[in-house]
Amino acid sequence: MAGLIFRRLRQAICAAAILATGTAGALPASPVAAANGFTTPLLLGGGEYEPDLKIAPNGTLWMAQSDVDVGGESFLLRSTDAGSTWWRRPATSDVGNAHVAIAASPDNSLYMLDSSDASSTATVTHDGGATWGYNPAATGPMPNRPWLASSASAQYVVEPTGDAITVSKSPQTGLTYPITTVAVSPAELKKCLCLPGNIVAEGTKNLGKGDRVGFAYTTAHGVGFARSTNGGLAFTQSTVRFAGAATRVHGIPRIANGGNGRLAAVWVELAGGRTTLVSSQSMDFGLTWSGPAVLVAGGTSLLPAIAVRGDKVSVSLLHADAPVDPETEYASYRMSYLESDDGGASFTSLVTVDDNVARINPNCVPAALCPENLNTSVEIDTQGRANVVWPTYSPNHYAFPYIAYARQV
Repeated sequence: MAGLIFRRLRQAICAAAILATGTAGALPASPVAAANGFTTPLLLGGGEYEPDLKIAPNGTLWMAQSDVDVGGESFLLRSTDAGSTWWRRPATSDVGNAHVAIAASPDNSLYMLDSSDASSTATVTHDGGATWGYNPAATGPMPNRPWLASSASAQYVVEPTGDAITVSKSPQTGLTYPITTVAVSPAELKKCLCLPGNIVAEGTKNLGKGDRVGFAYTTAHGVGFARSTNGGLAFTQSTVRFAGAATRVHGIPRIANGGNGRLAAVWVELAGGRTTLVSSQSMDFGLTWSGPAVLVAGGTSLLPAIAVRGDKVSVSLLHADAPVDPETEYASYRMSYLESDDGGASFTSLVTVDDNVARINPNCVPAALCPENLNTSVEIDTQGRANVVWPTYSPNHYAFPYIAYARQV
């Protein structure tokens, strides 16, 4: 009860801060600072983890903020002015331990799943948030973190289920997910605690029957990829990276869909207590992958995310200058960024998006299962600018995780 009261008090403080801007539900504009090529970070609420950012084809920015603590509340945010101001509303349930996943479709619809141990609620808007559709029983309980994707006519959610990884499909509505397929079987996982990263989907109309759907996941010795070419009804496996017994993936791999079969993946490898940020590309929707490219070898890398638009590839991550074991040692992690403008053939050097320390404590183990491990998110907008969100401490003290937002100028 004390924890719940504490959480409610914190939410009241955050709500008061929002109302103080003069418009209920609105958050203030982010001033521009061009020294590192990004706007000054804007703090969006407090007490939330796991930001998930999506940009619709019409340029609308959508962000989910999940609060996985008991008694916590999750939020959905929207910006229609390139991230200068944000509208903010609670997610559909307040059951605590909630994970929120969102997906923007080619017709600018927004799909959301607010899942938890107790329930899974689907929310849909086809008009930018003017009206909403709800279903409080979209799927069964989802105690683990789901990921959501949408093609032109179907939605897909991936999550670990028992000792397998499943994908559930919603043909057209996004309010029910009646079709569930085992995408990675227990035999394929081989008793590995291997969890999926985000899911991607592409395809035209016809209820998603010919959609290509895929996601990367950790394996005992690297990164695997599960792909479907028949709308999620059956999956086959490919190997993104076999790192060997001495190296393992820390956290979860992330992928981005550049369209027309082009995918890009990023993940962190851990060997000898030191991290390496690694990337790979596919031009045939994950059937084959390029040899892994090292993006960052120095310092310590955590929680990468990746986005692709045209020839631009954007990667966000938390990075510490000190080389430490991220599972046992402390370090000062800051939001960082690098990019490629030649389709991933070469990358810029790492830049710091925010000088404020976002994290100091080690990742818990296993890294992919712990709510305090959080994640970063990056998307490229219609102007070709990277937009990044990440969990961070308050600038004044190491308490209350906030979600910060910045974009390239």
